Amino acid sequence: MSKKIFHKFFLSIFVTSLITITLSFCSRSEPKIIPSPYERAMEAQAAADELPADDPARFEWNLKLPSLAESFSRYFLFGNIWSNQNRMTAFNTNDAFIHHFNSVTAENDHKVSSIANNQGTWNFNNADRIVNWADTNNIAMVGHTLVWHSQSPAWLTTVRGSTEPLTRSEAIENMETHIRNVAGRYAGRFYSWDVLNEAIWGAGEMEWRTTPDWKSHLRSAGRGLDAQNQSQWYDAFANGAVGDECGSDYIYYAFRFARIYDPFAILYYNDYNDQVPGKREAIAQMVIQINERWTDDPLYDGRLLIEGIGMQAHYSITGWMTEPAHVRTAIQLYASTGARISITEWDLTIGGNRENPPTATPALFETQAARFGVLMGIYLEFSDFIERVSFWGKTDIQSWISWGHPLLFDRNYQAKPGYFSILEALESAPPPNISVPVITTDGVYNAFLNGHYAFQLQASQNNFAPILWTITEGTLPPGLRLIGRTGVILGMPAAAGVYTFTAEAANALGSSRQSFTLTVQ
Repeated sequence: MSKKIFHKFFLSIFVTSLITITLSFCSRSEPKIIPSPYERAMEAQAAADELPADDPARFEWNLKLPSLAESFSRYFLFGNIWSNQNRMTAFNTNDAFIHHFNSVTAENDHKVSSIANNQGTWNFNNADRIVNWADTNNIAMVGHTLVWHSQSPAWLTTVRGSTEPLTRSEAIENMETHIRNVAGRYAGRFYSWDVLNEAIWGAGEMEWRTTPDWKSHLRSAGRGLDAQNQSQWYDAFANGAVGDECGSDYIYYAFRFARIYDPFAILYYNDYNDQVPGKREAIAQMVIQINERWTDDPLYDGRLLIEGIGMQAHYSITGWMTEPAHVRTAIQLYASTGARISITEWDLTIGGNRENPPTATPALFETQAARFGVLMGIYLEFSDFIERVSFWGKTDIQSWISWGHPLLFDRNYQAKPGYFSILEALESAPPPNISVPVITTDGVYNAFLNGHYAFQLQASQNNFAPILWTITEGTLPPGLRLIGRTGVILGMPAAAGVYTFTAEAANALGSSRQSFTLTVQ
């Protein structure tokens, strides 16, 4: 039987009068006192402190500490980065990642320089490895990043053998090719994409007061930036622009192509100094105006085009000191745009710099922990708007700024005071606005992408508590599979027939189930 017979693919959704809902909490008739994550962490650490000084367990991850992902599961996803295979296999790091985190971002392996450093040559070996690992372990895959001024090969935007920009039409073609090949390859498997990274340069408070227009603060040659800091995308899109066209259009095109080639992923703009007055206003204004432009696009589907704002949160306790009040104001501003928010690359140095690294002391680690706690308290306060909190590194020794000791775990993989501090923030946090996810039949996105079928199951809930999708009864057609963190069923059906299955959407509070029928003919 020819596969062409199966190119018609119908999804029939049966809405029963009763959706099965399960709540995950203890019966009132059998009250049970459960220690908080902070209390359990302190108990586990006390036991670890009793180990002999030469015990090997003192030099690997302590998996008896409470899971960070589980501890914050009623609020948001909790993530970290995949740096490279060697770091993931050091000691028991792989097990520790699965224990502590339910979201993963590739530090480098999904950037274009890692996949297509030379035009026409695409290498997905490392990129595929991470995505497959995330699928296997039901960890939400975050794409980073499709368009960036850095780690961006010259072939995308520059005339070969020259520093001259390509024409606008050539740059548009290259951008679409890149996003189609990368975002399209993984459509349905990525929870979200950092579509655009760090487009805005400077925009301090006084600069913004003088010129309150986001387009005036983009990385462009006209701003006198050196080649390392300007966006070649801007310059190429400006080369040949006519009428209302301009260099800043590259931003709109990037998000539009991402929506076309992965309609299932949540699309983010991501930047640093995200809390700084002036820059935060520029980011918010850009997001609002791009989303307004999208409403006039023939492809407009009722969703925002820029659905999320990523606050990188590379902070410090001394020197360029981060003011928590500025972080709070930025979150409020970003929430007002209608976009969701993620803390995407969190780290917090104890001061100094690469040339003059600080001396790590217990006192500095306590100060760092206090600041971690204050910031986490803010994130929990605004958790209705925050989808994910991710650290940019697992241990201090693995950080891109290791000299600053910026993370929750030290160079021996042991929990620092900051780990306990963010758990302690839960003690005084407002109750999570969590509700049982209810599976809906509206807005199921169907697509035929990259040679396979895909459609997305959806559920509604009050906040961004992580949802895990599973099939509890029945079977999918051969050739199809469900991605646990995106709710996308994708693949190529291999046999005709009628297939009935029950899907479950579960979060930390409970779950709901609904029956579906797929007809393949």
